[in-house]
Amino acid sequence: MTWQELVAVLVTLLERFEGQEDQIPVVSARTPREALRKLSELEASTSGRIDGLVCQLSRGENAVTTSDEAYFLAQRLKYGLAVAQALATPSAGRAPFVPVPAQVGRESVLAWLLIDVWRSTMRNIWLSVLRSSSETNP
Repeated sequence: MTWQELVAVLVTLLERFEGQEDQIPVVSARTPREALRKLSELEASTSGRIDGLVCQLSRGENAVTTSDEAYFLAQRLKYGLAVAQALATPSAGRAPFVPVPAQVGRESVLAWLLIDVWRSTMRNIWLSVLRSSSETNP
């Protein structure tokens, strides 16, 4: 699989959850800060289930989700797409700067991107974006 192929896979998967990335789960809170904390806790509590859904999708299976799960899965897909697009960026006619290891298949690449990279990097970016949004739109 190439990074360009991964981008195409992610676009297709994200289309299945179109509109879900904007459907932030409702949490009762008195302040935007408390709402962000509760949303972070909700994401953490559903993380294992979302990991399982990622594995199902990576195998080409349909994933049945609740609206909250669909939102969190859409976030992983959206941020994963941004990372994959960066990795797929051409290097002025040279070989990709970061090649995909030849032995790695679709399941492994999607799991790495949507589980491991989500936990290590993208989740914090998602929270920062939400924090910035709540500060500008209280």
